[in-house]
Amino acid sequence: MIAHLRGKILEFMGDELILDIAGIGYIVKPVDILATPGMHLSCYIYDHIREDRRELYAFSSLETRQLFLHMIAISGIGPKIARSMLSGSAAPRLKAALQEEDLGYLVSLPGIGKKTAQKILLELRGVLAHDEHGTILHDKETLEALMSLGYARDDVLHICEALEGETASDRLKFALQRLGSNV
Repeated sequence: MIAHLRGKILEFMGDELILDIAGIGYIVKPVDILATPGMHLSCYIYDHIREDRRELYAFSSLETRQLFLHMIAISGIGPKIARSMLSGSAAPRLKAALQEEDLGYLVSLPGIGKKTAQKILLELRGVLAHDEHGTILHDKETLEALMSLGYARDDVLHICEALEGETASDRLKFALQRLGSNV
């Protein structure tokens, strides 16, 4: 699976771009990246594999990539809708709307009706949280569980920024392994 790419943008093709890496051109769908041909790009990747195709989605940060993964885990939200919700400079506004549970903003996004917006808020409640510096954490439940086990908040904050796993149990296991390797 591809996690990160760095190369030169050759050209745009509609909503995709060709990223040249050592002479190989990768077709990438930028999510929150504003770029121009000829520019060098370093991006995080979500490798979406289906029966009939493979798509690479590019993100400017791991934080936005993680939010994208949370979005597509919601029934009825696929990569195309999640991408449109996070595109360009919309990612910070979307994060704020999720924190504030702003149903009106979500409904104003293309492809999102009232029921879908309510589902998004319900599914992501407790998943996104801010630390005291305003940094978004991606799993409030894991943060609270680790702190209840006696881990220091500063140690836990660092681990929670890069959690991996699809379920809360997987993310907690990953965090415990990382904390154990730091001892």
